[in-house]
Amino acid sequence: MRNILALLILIIISGCASNSPTQDQKTPQTISDYQLELKNVISKSPDADFLKLRMAYTNTKMYAPYSLDTHSLQKKAFQKINEKKFEECLEISNDIVKLNYTNLGGQYLSMVCNFKLERNEDGKYHRYVLNGLINSIANNGDGRSVKTAYTTISTGELKTFIQMMGLEIKRQSLRNSNGKAFDVMAVKDPKTGEEFNLYFDISIQMVKGFGFLDK
Repeated sequence: MRNILALLILIIISGCASNSPTQDQKTPQTISDYQLELKNVISKSPDADFLKLRMAYTNTKMYAPYSLDTHSLQKKAFQKINEKKFEECLEISNDIVKLNYTNLGGQYLSMVCNFKLERNEDGKYHRYVLNGLINSIANNGDGRSVKTAYTTISTGELKTFIQMMGLEIKRQSLRNSNGKAFDVMAVKDPKTGEEFNLYFDISIQMVKGFGFLDK
């Protein structure tokens, strides 16, 4: 399975090279930054920086938070887990990760299915990536106010992050403050019954995410 991980980076990097945007859309240095961060993560380098990986991803042509929807793939993968068809689940999760290596759901599914198949080293690797991605969101604030909002790069990432915190989403509203866009998520802790708001800075996806409209 480690060969699969090596193949993933080759597929992603070659995809960047064969579908390079024009100079006025993205700079070669930006794409190179993403490749470098991805290489560091896959090799588990001490220099691996998951925040930089996520931010570099938003500067690539692959970043399409409003047109790239992996929800149906994730739903199908979870169905395969319920059916105990873990090989099929892994195939689907690999497809998700190929589309977006920073996808929390894809990394989670890859972790679970590898552990179910007793491919523990690969399961541990995807747990490492998943934890790195989650911490890169959690460590930039506490989400309790506009000033300390979490920064996310897609609605899918935002909702999966909340779910992985063990919280339930009750309501969602949009707020603008100081030229930035925020999703205000009313959530509930099912263990305590407490309800409270979490703030997410979604400015990146609002500014960069509609680029597909210009194609």
